[in-house]
Amino acid sequence: MFAVAVLRVAVATVVLQGQRSLSSSAAPFGTILGETWGGVQVYGCDSATANSTWMQNYVNGVFTGIKWQCVELARRYLLLNHGVVFDSIPMAYDIYDLKDVVRVGDQYREPLVAYANGSTTVPERGTLLVWAAGGYYAKTGHVAVVVDVHDGYLDIVEQNVEDTIWPPGRAYSRRLRTSRDERTGSFIVHDTFADVALLGWMMVDGSSKPIVAEL
Repeated sequence: MFAVAVLRVAVATVVLQGQRSLSSSAAPFGTILGETWGGVQVYGCDSATANSTWMQNYVNGVFTGIKWQCVELARRYLLLNHGVVFDSIPMAYDIYDLKDVVRVGDQYREPLVAYANGSTTVPERGTLLVWAAGGYYAKTGHVAVVVDVHDGYLDIVEQNVEDTIWPPGRAYSRRLRTSRDERTGSFIVHDTFADVALLGWMMVDGSSKPIVAEL
């Protein structure tokens, strides 16, 4: 059993991204949209069908976030697949300024390293992609988790963007195009929205191999 991580709940400064579903047939709030690596489930966040706006989610006493925001999924994915969580933050884009994560089993802090979009370091499974506030991600920015990297694209899981149930056999929310400059090695991730800016990605230093959480 993991010890309870002590996290600040910045409820007063959280801005909900609710009613921005890409589909007119959004699944009701809390619907399981799909499941990805480590048995992590992704939930719908259609606020129009939510019974209560402020609902905190916990996994065995560890706070993961406000149901079912993008930040909640990012923290829960790291907890279940790597046994670490990041501190509470006011907005999703603030993740890009974090310097470490907490290993829940013993409270040890491991470095969290930021790489700008266009760096030579390629994202891997478990990497967090972080967007600035603006455009489709107005006010809060956005965070998603990379679950697979392929030649020319990568797959991510996210909450509070597409509130639709995944097709059978799929284990990701969206597929984003990538490109690489053969001369400089610069690796770029391209969003499907033209009006947004990806700040870059965050990787837990030295923890590329999953640390299975014994919850």
